[in-house]
Amino acid sequence: MRDVRYGGWYPEVGPTGPVRTEKAFYQHAFVVLSSASAVIGGHTGARDLLDEVLQVVERHFWSPDEGMVYETWGPNRSGSWRRIAE
Repeated sequence: MRDVRYGGWYPEVGPTGPVRTEKAFYQHAFVVLSSASAVIGGHTGARDLLDEVLQVVERHFWSPDEGMVYETWGPNRSGSWRRIAE
């Protein structure tokens, strides 16, 4: 489910790749939760995963001006991140 090119995680993938290409905070919150739990459990590589997802959240979802997260991002023409208008 990881987007190795632009970062973050897709909400749904199939055998040939992403089925849906928007990126929602909801799915990323589960990556935060599961990787934090794995850190507590002492799993190898968990800290790296947690650091990665927290960077994605801070860079793409967190809005310091509004003090909240944006819910959804979508791909622009190049496939990288763009905010979906609400």
